[in-house]
Amino acid sequence: MRLRGLVEQVASTAVARCPEHNSGRAYDGLGLVIVSIYTLGIWTVKQGREEEFVLAWRDLATKTQSDFPGSSATLLRDREVPNRFISSGPWKSLEQIEAWRASPTFSDGVGRIRELLDSFEPHTMDEAAVVG
Repeated sequence: MRLRGLVEQVASTAVARCPEHNSGRAYDGLGLVIVSIYTLGIWTVKQGREEEFVLAWRDLATKTQSDFPGSSATLLRDREVPNRFISSGPWKSLEQIEAWRASPTFSDGVGRIRELLDSFEPHTMDEAAVVG
């Protein structure tokens, strides 16, 4: 029991306690939520190519799910700038992100999407705060 208390104390500096019903979070064996890491992409699509982009992005995301089971992603479209999209998805680790970005799935998928883009900014983000 002393070891568990020590582990909880040390772990609490890197993770935060969350309600058990809070889905979408990875928990360790102590019931502590593991700090999440995300990919975030800012995509500026050539005007008139937005629907093609959404289909190509969906194909990339579907193939990513096949190659990296348990992965998920969301694509958002800006209401004020309809050719700007933001994608985001949580990952288990930085190593998993690096493996994905080095994979043929990523290089082929982004390669097909690039012709539809004016710009693309990939980012790796750490979760800073969660409410609810």
